Amino acid sequence: MSGRPRGEDGWHASVATVALLVLLVGGCAPRRPGSAADLARRERTAEPGPPVVVNLEGTKFTVKDLKGRPVLEADHARVSGGFSPAGDVAPIRMEQVKATLYREGQPYLHLTAPEAVWADGRLRADRTIRLATPDGETVLDGATGEWDAESGEVVVTRGRSETRRRGRVELMAEGERVVYHDAVLTIPNGGRAWQPDDGNEVRAANARFDHRSGVLTAGGGIVFTNRERTAVRAGAVEWFTRANRLRARGGVRMESPDAIASGDRLEANTALKRIRVIGSGRIQLRRLPRPAAQRS
Repeated sequence: MSGRPRGEDGWHASVATVALLVLLVGGCAPRRPGSAADLARRERTAEPGPPVVVNLEGTKFTVKDLKGRPVLEADHARVSGGFSPAGDVAPIRMEQVKATLYREGQPYLHLTAPEAVWADGRLRADRTIRLATPDGETVLDGATGEWDAESGEVVVTRGRSETRRRGRVELMAEGERVVYHDAVLTIPNGGRAWQPDDGNEVRAANARFDHRSGVLTAGGGIVFTNRERTAVRAGAVEWFTRANRLRARGGVRMESPDAIASGDRLEANTALKRIRVIGSGRIQLRRLPRPAAQRS
């Protein structure tokens, strides 16, 4: 790797040990790895990603940063890769992988995949992937996935997530591409999010859910529907999932069996029974609400 070295807290490190030689890419006979300094030179020049301290021993593969903090710990049934015939560090391919991914030395995500490849500071799975936070509150499944160890970002394709809070499913989401980073789920290319217990759902061109605050923000052709199938269409929406509130703006239109409302902005509860229309607003009643004494 070339370029300006990074500080102690970064990724500027060298290969310390390779406790077990693995199969060479291309099927050539094993070669001795040489001294630690020689391996460090190969690591720096072979990979465009940040060099790291790696260790292969039995069914375990580990990666650490310069300060000795864990970056990746993986158990596997089989491994191949390690060194190319030219002596360069080659991708590490593992099968039946169960791994812990770390950030700043702390557990960040647990990963399960039938196959995964470590190369250039990234862990990639091309035959399905499951990720879960250490507390089990967020689970993300995908057809494929990739984790960037330096940034901590995970990208999965055909992703589906489940976020729980206090033992209850708070939100589920799915999209052709789903990104996870520091407790935030992003769906950048269209998808939907819903509450299976409450019956609320939003479909949008893009969405972002912050598990720490419980707020989902969405934009682009949004349609929000609740259990009664009352619909809100807008250009942008903030959905406060824990407070059961909704804010919408940009050509807002709400349609229910009782009324049609339109305006620049709308504030409402997710039941869409308490509505406030702001700016050039209009509300058209389809039928008058029944008196309280007549309600069942």
